[in-house]
Amino acid sequence: MADLNKFFDAVAIQNKYCNQHGQIPKSSFIQHWHKLSNEEVEEIMVGCYEFMQIRKVANRRIAYQMKVVLDYINDNNQFHYNVANPNLKDEKILAKQYGKNFNKASTGKNIKTEFWILMMLFRELFNTEMGINIANADSDINNYELDWDGLDPEYETPTQFEKTFQFV
Repeated sequence: MADLNKFFDAVAIQNKYCNQHGQIPKSSFIQHWHKLSNEEVEEIMVGCYEFMQIRKVANRRIAYQMKVVLDYINDNNQFHYNVANPNLKDEKILAKQYGKNFNKASTGKNIKTEFWILMMLFRELFNTEMGINIANADSDINNYELDWDGLDPEYETPTQFEKTFQFV
C-alpha cells in the first residue's frame, strides 16, 4: 500500500488556503509545488489512486489527468527534477535548451496548467468523499477553525498534550 501522506498534504495545503484566504489563485499558489520532485509528484498520484481504491471511487477525469501528467513526466524527467511544475527561471532555461514547445503536454496545453488541474481535482475528490465543505471560493473563508489541518471535516482543537508531543 502506498503512503497517502503526500496526497493528503497536497489536499491539505489547498484546503487551508481556501479556509484562510478564499479562492486559490493559480498564478501565485502553484509556487507551493515548485520544490516537488518528479518522484514526489508520482507519489501524490499513487496516493490519490490508493485513496480512490479505498473509497471505491472511479473518476475518469482524474484518471485522464493523471495519465497526461504522468506521461509528460515519464517522457521528460531526465531534463529537470520537477518537469511538471518547474519554477519560472527553470522553465525559461528548459525552453531555451529544448525548444519553446518543450512545456506542452500531449493535450497541447502547458504542462503546468495540466498539473494545476490535476491538483485541483485531487482536492475536489477528497473533499467530496470526506464531506468537507470547501469549494475553492471566497465564501470558504472561515468555514473551519483558523488552525484547521485542512483534512478533517470534524475539527477539534488539539489539546496542549497533543501540541507538546506533536501528535497532530
